[in-house]
Amino acid sequence: MRLCRLQNSIPLPVHINLTSLQYLDLGGNDFRSAAGANSLFFWDLPSLLHLDMEGCGLQGLIPEKMGNMTSIEALWLSLNNLNGALSELLHRLAGNSLSTLWLSENNLTGSLPDQLGRFSNLTTLDLSYNRLSGGIPSSIGALTKLTELQLGFNNFDGTITEAHLGKLANLDYLELSDNSLTMLVQERWVPPFKLSTAALRSCRLGPKFPRWLKSQGNIYILDISNAGISDSLPQWFWITFARTRNMVLSRNQISGMLSATMLQEMEAETIVFSDNCLVGPIPKLPRKLRALDLSKNKLSGPLPTDFGAPLLDTLFLFKNSLSGGIPHNLCQLTNLVLVDLSENQLHGGFPSCKEQKKIAMLNLNTNNLSGEFPTFLSKCQELIFLDLSYNQFSGVLPTWIGDQLPSLALLSLRSNLFSGHIPQQLGKMKKLQYLDLASNSMSGTIPQTLGDLAAMAISPQDDGSLADIVDFGMSSGNTDLVTYTDSSLVTIKGQQLEFATGIMYLNQLSGEIPASLSDLTSLAHLNLSYNCLTGKIPSGNQLQTLNDQASIYIGNPGLCGPPLTNSCSKANLTPSAPLESREFSDSVSFFLAMCCGYVVGLWTVFCLYLFKKDWRVVSLSFSDLLYDWIYVQVALSWAYLRGKHE
Repeated sequence: MRLCRLQNSIPLPVHINLTSLQYLDLGGNDFRSAAGANSLFFWDLPSLLHLDMEGCGLQGLIPEKMGNMTSIEALWLSLNNLNGALSELLHRLAGNSLSTLWLSENNLTGSLPDQLGRFSNLTTLDLSYNRLSGGIPSSIGALTKLTELQLGFNNFDGTITEAHLGKLANLDYLELSDNSLTMLVQERWVPPFKLSTAALRSCRLGPKFPRWLKSQGNIYILDISNAGISDSLPQWFWITFARTRNMVLSRNQISGMLSATMLQEMEAETIVFSDNCLVGPIPKLPRKLRALDLSKNKLSGPLPTDFGAPLLDTLFLFKNSLSGGIPHNLCQLTNLVLVDLSENQLHGGFPSCKEQKKIAMLNLNTNNLSGEFPTFLSKCQELIFLDLSYNQFSGVLPTWIGDQLPSLALLSLRSNLFSGHIPQQLGKMKKLQYLDLASNSMSGTIPQTLGDLAAMAISPQDDGSLADIVDFGMSSGNTDLVTYTDSSLVTIKGQQLEFATGIMYLNQLSGEIPASLSDLTSLAHLNLSYNCLTGKIPSGNQLQTLNDQASIYIGNPGLCGPPLTNSCSKANLTPSAPLESREFSDSVSFFLAMCCGYVVGLWTVFCLYLFKKDWRVVSLSFSDLLYDWIYVQVALSWAYLRGKHE
């Protein structure tokens, strides 16, 4: 009866004897009854062996009559809203037969009781994503048949020693992430188990690299991020984890260099070594690698000319000291979706990639890249996020940008050398939520078509374009990538950005502000300061809701009307000269003034010589004396050098 759209409570069926029922699967139905879990009939079934109520919306406390299920072997109650103390729930369960207990993603509280050891047949225990606290009792070591232990994402604290794990020879899956646990074992302790998954994020394992992991050569997933490790990677690391598919070692203080010979021999599909102290160049990558995150290290040197990973779809190298140009080999990585090379020292142009079509995120900000707007992007129909800010890109924005980038949600070109007009075609970008053209040399008028930016006229929740990037950042553990802070703000690597935003300050834009901007009903931030805009400021309702309104228009002496103090008299409404004309006029005035000064100074000296005889005599006498002295010095020096030579 799984996923049968059953709702509310289920009364005990009439004329049917269920006392011999052994298997009952009601998962995925909606039993969000006001009476809570107590209103369900199956707690009284003594022969029930397997009960699956996963994701059923169960609320409140587990009823006492749960103890009547004396034969229960497997109990799935995850993804509900059960609350109360875990110890009371375990007290009601029969301990001698239970082998599988899934209680994850509820609101259970309290600590793990010492009587946990009475469940001697337990093979799977999942208590993750609750609000449990306290220490882990050593009695958990009595669960010798345990193969899967998931206690992550709670509030457990204290230490874990050999007494907890020393007898769990069958353990295969260990999840202790996001607690405040410290693992204290003997340096040369060898565990009796062989794990396939070790998820120990935020558990303190350091400061030395945990030596007990050397025996875990079967690990498929390894997550020891934020584990307090301040050490270099030992040589055995590359050998032990050569077959590991997913490795996450981020947010530690791991130092040293990546092994140029061993790394490419690994079978890893995901490598996340971000936020460490790694140095040196990036070597050739494993051939099966799909996601690489080496951001926030101290890596240097050029990008590899051969990445060696044709399946790579995610490349995060931001906040390093990488230099040189972007190699053309990057174009051959045709599966790339997310690329972030920002905050490095890369220079030169971006290669013309004819093969790239899948990119959804391209972040190149804060480098020394130059050249025109990358033309290969015209083929990237799925591009959502484009940040070229703080570089030396130049030229005009292409007119195809509105037609060829229909999915673009964020466009940041701040602090470059772009010139020319803002393309009218920008108005066709129906998903654009953030536009930043500040600190360029853009000229001309603000297009009326910007009022057609549909994504700035709807609630942020109604368009999930940027949410796609956010979801990846959260799933990969890189919370420094993109995160939402509330319904109207998005934080991208620590920088808080409004969802619907238009920034165009420090350009040479002229003309009037188009009234169509008032149609952007979700516009949260606007900055048009320090341009050459003129005329009356539009009085639309949305523009009047923006914060710090006067600063939006500062540096545009030709603007008038609220919120500025300038009234819109006829004098104020006279258009001011374009910035180019003013600059030409200033140059002409400067050269005229310089020539006039030169002529006046020369005429003054001439008049003094003409009418002041004494001054003329003194001046000519001084000139003669100076000439004689120079002649004598030159003659003596020449005679001296000639004699020395002979």
